Amino acid sequence: KQRKEYAASDFQLGLSPGDPAAGLEPSIWCWTLNGSPEGAKIFSVQTKDVYRIEAAIPWKALKGFAPREGMTLGFDFAIDDADQGGTRETQSVWFGDGGFYKEPMVWGTIKLVK
Repeated sequence: KQRKEYAASDFQLGLSPGDPAAGLEPSIWCWTLNGSPEGAKIFSVQTKDVYRIEAAIPWKALKGFAPREGMTLGFDFAIDDADQGGTRETQSVWFGDGGFYKEPMVWGTIKLVK
């Protein structure tokens, strides 16, 4: 059952492709952990019109979370465009709206499989 409010057991992760022209490396941030998840890796390729980001976050980095096959999780993601000075210009959200990050009841779900 999905909750109406964000809880300490939820993990909110941000992925950034970085900005090589400004000397910024790709990065991963976890608001729940208040830092980058331990052992996480990120790779980004940018062209004129496209960002491609690949990230790997070890399950053990999400402290207190124990995944198991068949587990169903509330899940959502958004893509923000904030190229100009860090101010969001546009946002695309998979489920819900701009308040999705604090309203689990609008999230979609995923099922963990091998």
